Amino acid sequence: MNEIQSIITERVDDMPLLLAQMDRMGLAALLDAHFPTHGNWQGLTFGRVATIWLSSILSRGDHRLVHVEPWVAQRHCTLSRVTGEVVRAQEFSDDRLEIVLRLFSNDAHWTAFESALNQQLVRVYDLSTQRVHVDST
Repeated sequence: MNEIQSIITERVDDMPLLLAQMDRMGLAALLDAHFPTHGNWQGLTFGRVATIWLSSILSRGDHRLVHVEPWVAQRHCTLSRVTGEVVRAQEFSDDRLEIVLRLFSNDAHWTAFESALNQQLVRVYDLSTQRVHVDST
């Protein structure tokens, strides 16, 4: 007999594009390198949790912690496929996201992270010019 296949429908929006851009930036790896977590942290890495949360904020336009876990639960398959990792909604509880916020509040770690991120993203060219034209419009 033929097995009945289940069809899962998830709203994708711009989330795969946001996560792909963050991957190109190397954001998750930089976050993992500059924000050390407690030894009991399990599941997705700190950087992966932060990037998925950031994609949620940018996609929904809502920064409240309480809405992230259900948002992830509704996009479980898509997030797992896009990240290549097992994504569980429980990893985006208010408690875990509070840990992310607390680690982000460390000025020394944040400064080092910003410096490393800028070294990867910002390019400076030495363009010697003899004349500069400034257009007032």
